[in-house]
Amino acid sequence: MTMATRPEAMDRTQLTSVVRGLLRDAEDYSEEIGDFRQSSTAAYDGDGYGNEMEGRSQFVTREVRDAIEVAKPGIMRTLFGSHSIVEYAAQQPEDVQFAKDATAWAQYVVYHQNRGYMEFLSAVDDALIRKTGVLKLWWEENETPVQTELTDLTEEDLELLAADDEVTEVEAEETGRTYAPSPIMEDPEQMQAPEPMPLFDATVTRIETKGRLRFQAVPPEEYVIHRKARSIQEARLVGHRRTVTLSDLVAMGYDWDDIEDLAGGSDEDFEIEEEGRSVGNTSDDQEEDGGDPSQREVVYAECWVRVDADGDGIAELRRICVAGAGYKILSDELCDFVPMADICPSPVAHQAIGHSMAELVEDIQKLKTMIMRNTMDSLANAIHPDTEAVEGQVNFDDLLNTEQGRVIRVKQPGMLRYIQQPFVGREVFPIMQYLDTLAEARTGMNEAAQGLNADALQSTATAAIENASMSANSRIEHIARNFVEGGLTDFFKMMLRLARENTERSQWVRKNNRFIEVDPRTWKHDMDVVTTVALGSGTMEQRLMVLRELAQKQEQIIQLAGPENPLAGLEEYRNTLAEIAKLSGIVDVERYLKDPTDPANQPPPQEPPGPNPEEILAQAEAQRVMQDGQLKQQQFELDIWKAIQSDDRERDKMMADVMLRAEKLRQEGVNVNLAGIRTEIEREREGHQHLHNMLQDLNQARQVAGAQQQQAPQQPGPGTGPAGGM
Repeated sequence: MTMATRPEAMDRTQLTSVVRGLLRDAEDYSEEIGDFRQSSTAAYDGDGYGNEMEGRSQFVTREVRDAIEVAKPGIMRTLFGSHSIVEYAAQQPEDVQFAKDATAWAQYVVYHQNRGYMEFLSAVDDALIRKTGVLKLWWEENETPVQTELTDLTEEDLELLAADDEVTEVEAEETGRTYAPSPIMEDPEQMQAPEPMPLFDATVTRIETKGRLRFQAVPPEEYVIHRKARSIQEARLVGHRRTVTLSDLVAMGYDWDDIEDLAGGSDEDFEIEEEGRSVGNTSDDQEEDGGDPSQREVVYAECWVRVDADGDGIAELRRICVAGAGYKILSDELCDFVPMADICPSPVAHQAIGHSMAELVEDIQKLKTMIMRNTMDSLANAIHPDTEAVEGQVNFDDLLNTEQGRVIRVKQPGMLRYIQQPFVGREVFPIMQYLDTLAEARTGMNEAAQGLNADALQSTATAAIENASMSANSRIEHIARNFVEGGLTDFFKMMLRLARENTERSQWVRKNNRFIEVDPRTWKHDMDVVTTVALGSGTMEQRLMVLRELAQKQEQIIQLAGPENPLAGLEEYRNTLAEIAKLSGIVDVERYLKDPTDPANQPPPQEPPGPNPEEILAQAEAQRVMQDGQLKQQQFELDIWKAIQSDDRERDKMMADVMLRAEKLRQEGVNVNLAGIRTEIEREREGHQHLHNMLQDLNQARQVAGAQQQQAPQQPGPGTGPAGGM
């Protein structure tokens, strides 16, 4: 057993060698699968098998095209009907609105910012005919020059505009007007009037960069994947290989000096499969560059490779772009995921490439073609039998004349004889019927899938018609579910991821004919993606019947138990009606039924009902009693205040009289204690001041209580609550 050497970091030459080996092996695998794709495409187009003979029937039946064209409308209607393919689901309660916004944003991006239906139709067409349909996503930034007219700018303003990185051109023109700035008031004595500055009108050209998410169906011959891959995200190499011009590479951002020496046109096998898939001759017969070096074509491959380039022992996913016959690396960067998704109608376990629907009936078409050719030849021989003529006895110019009613001149009777061949086509009719039954069993596409004719309706029991229709619908829904679970779910997850990583600002999207503002930067990239495509749930008519019966039951429940019952309320009833509308083909459901969870549809808060006349009378009486009590209290306090003020005046008067007498006695030589008299009077004054303070505290407490009573919510009285009217 050979021991593995310790990994080391790769230089550009070693990395090129690894990528070249993986890419060449993937191209070989693509060519092997390409043989099957070319065979299915030729059968779909009704091309011959190469064994046609001159003078014999060259008729080709179209079982492959018939089966696919019958299945395609049902698949597209199932996937892209009146509902969305998938919906984003929140993992936390606070993310519910974000999930709804993300679902509306995805629908807007798919159908309004991209050719969503046509790109999905191309992918479905590739999957049904050529095994696999591939969708590729990327973030595109468009730079658009925008001109703005500005007036009355100073030279300083023009310098600031010129220094802006987003401004590419400033065209200024002096207007003749001036601007005198206000002087700075530092020293009034030295203040001087500033010189007037000229003003300009300018045309400013600014580059606005707007990013958006793009996606496109990749032609099968341009898609390469490692032959041992089980899925795109786990493959050692996945790539998009196509022929581009040097001009295209420059537009992608590559420098001309790095690509001018690239050599190597498009691959022959690559072109053969592309021409076989195209309508008419699409090859370019002119010179390689037509005299314009920028139009020289090279093979360019955008690859996602798992390789240990840094030597840490772990293979990282890298986006490596190569071009030319030598697989020159033009760019190399780490990445998190492969922005590609694939769909297949009949996946094969543990393989990335499955089977197409065309393969199911391709051999039947070839067999029926051989039978029909022989049958047509037998019919031609029966209608136009071989002729036996005696040489020299028949005029061969008359014999070779193909006009009806022609005259054939013979020298004597019996010289001309027709060799009759019996028509054997009737014997092959049972075989053809068996082959048709076999094709229906393989594909599920029967008369019910394309509409029964009048004879079939008259001669077929109702149960048989329903069973045949259900069988066809089940096969279509099974294929649609394989598409959704196999690749479209990953497609919508990658949409969300690219938007979160590249969006720089919020954006407006249209939802049900009204605009909402969304910001993908606030969304979680790991939102669940819920499939809305039904499987095994009966026909559309059966679903509508069940939903209508359910709506009737909900109406009865609401009538008997009220809209707030625990079983089925107005929201559940609205959901049932919305589902009926969607199945009936109505896209804008909110045009007829409002979404009760939308804040914009919430009714304003209801004001509490007013009191009845008895309560008004009782409240008026209570207010009158309260006002009388307040008036009496205020009058009582006023009387106390008057008493206190009157007592203070008498005391002050008495104090002045006592002090006057004491002063006279002191002048007469009598010893009088004036300090003691003042102390006694002040003591009496402090007693009255305590009463004064108590009245102030009482008044403040009453004011606080009144303010609290006004702020407190009014309690409903008897009969005024929610249950008062019942």
